[in-house]
Amino acid sequence: MTRWSLLVPVVMVVLGACGGSKDEPGTAPSTDTDADTDTDTDADADADADSDADTDADTDADTDADTDADTAPTGDTAVSTTPPSLVDCVRTDQLDEQEDGTIDATGVSTYDSYGYLARVEESGAGGAYVIEYDNTADQQGVALRIDETADGTFDVEIRKTFDALGNLTATCTDRGIDTTCDATETITYHPGTDRRDVYATDVDGDGIDDGACTYAYDAQDRVERYICDGLLDRIVTFVYVGPGPSDVRVDTDYGSDGTIELRTLSEFDADERLVHYEQDAWTPMGYETVKDYTYRPDGQVDTVLGQDVIPNGNSFIGPFDFGEYAEYDADGRQTSYRVGFDVSGDGYPDVVVLTTSSWSCP
Repeated sequence: MTRWSLLVPVVMVVLGACGGSKDEPGTAPSTDTDADTDTDTDADADADADSDADTDADTDADTDADTDADTAPTGDTAVSTTPPSLVDCVRTDQLDEQEDGTIDATGVSTYDSYGYLARVEESGAGGAYVIEYDNTADQQGVALRIDETADGTFDVEIRKTFDALGNLTATCTDRGIDTTCDATETITYHPGTDRRDVYATDVDGDGIDDGACTYAYDAQDRVERYICDGLLDRIVTFVYVGPGPSDVRVDTDYGSDGTIELRTLSEFDADERLVHYEQDAWTPMGYETVKDYTYRPDGQVDTVLGQDVIPNGNSFIGPFDFGEYAEYDADGRQTSYRVGFDVSGDGYPDVVVLTTSSWSCP
């Protein structure tokens, strides 16, 4: 059964990949309201050929440094309508994999003067690692460095380049930090827009692209299809099912052989937040993942309810009834995140993963 971790999978942070941003939906985003509560202890920064669904450097809403005090009443209390400020905050996390009182991993996340994540440290049964991020006022994650074993020496640096519109245009993965790009990604856009035209990756730094994706759009400038070759070989098709303009079904044909191996359905509310998600990754069982999302007035996740599977090696068990529940302090900062599966079917969660967080802020 999979192990849980406090922190972001490094490869997802590093790789731009082919799709999955809000403009190119198809994979449910992380439901963390913090920047780093995903389920992978691997700090390996190798640039693989996987077209991961994350195209950004972890820009969850809680990294907004806006400190406006707009509030909206909910019952007899007031909840801010803007995410909390994380400027110069330090968050300490503890992971309890079975909610049995045993701490299986700990993590410390430090935020900078912009409210962006600047440093992450984790230790636990899966090992230990450190990640540092370079940020500017206008751009989060212009570079990051990874100490894969937390021995005090950084092993990998990822440098990013952006255009005048803030679009990510290139990444360089430098193993050994000797100024040499051991793997690269390049992304080109339609002039003057954020509409991606071509994504290419060179996984071994020899100057030859090992895979590339080209994009096509509909009359409303929504991505309609992208086709990838080489190591990324696949065809991904977007069908806008409505009723909202962004509600979309995404079909992925790995290997471009005419067979759909992955199908997702994403529906969004008027604020363009994901409210319903379905995924069929284990053909022919149908949509084994079905989730409904609710949000606080400040835009942070409140609950995620539905059904999901538990990965188990190259397969899975389930699906089971599933729930994610977030709790926040009076300042709107997340203090706990509980993920539960009802394996026995008795209406009570049998597999529970609890992350608790404490904050130190100016």
